[in-house]
Amino acid sequence: MSTSIPPPVKKDSGNTKYIVLGLLFIVGGSFAAYMAVKPSGQPTQNPPRVVPPLDSGVAQQSLTPNVAANIDLTEEPDVPTPVEDATAPRVRYVVRYVDQCPGTIDAARVDAILGASQSGFRECYNRELRTNASLRGGASVRFVINPNGSVGDIQSGGIVRSGQFKACFETVLRRLRFPAPRGGCAVKETRFNFST
Repeated sequence: MSTSIPPPVKKDSGNTKYIVLGLLFIVGGSFAAYMAVKPSGQPTQNPPRVVPPLDSGVAQQSLTPNVAANIDLTEEPDVPTPVEDATAPRVRYVVRYVDQCPGTIDAARVDAILGASQSGFRECYNRELRTNASLRGGASVRFVINPNGSVGDIQSGGIVRSGQFKACFETVLRRLRFPAPRGGCAVKETRFNFST
């Protein structure tokens, strides 16, 4: 006699009720969102405007602009300006622009130092010629000589605008030491001409 063995019964882990509840919340929430966004069956309309017939006088009255009474503009004579009292003190404002670097330098010595450093500036120019063979022209430079003789702010133009040439040129200029200016920092402007 053969007996059949029934299949094993799987035990419920207890999570089924939470899955069903979650699905109900999702479906219910979606339905509520749909109902909130869904346009209603009857569109809202503005109430119709009632326009009175032309013969009633109401329409004619609303088309007529309201005009105020005429305003009388009278001209008044010009009032003469009062004559200044000769005895009253007069205030005068004097504006003077003060240079940020009012010091003075020994121009001959500064030019001699710049002339003695021409080889450094020329080396910067020769390096730049290797990448830019058409580089020719002049360089204008305006720089500040600090009270201790070092070089401060530098403003350059002309062919010095080239990136590596400008960096090299300004490095050579910053290494120079000049005689201390009298009366604070001083400004020096000069021009360099470069050609092959």
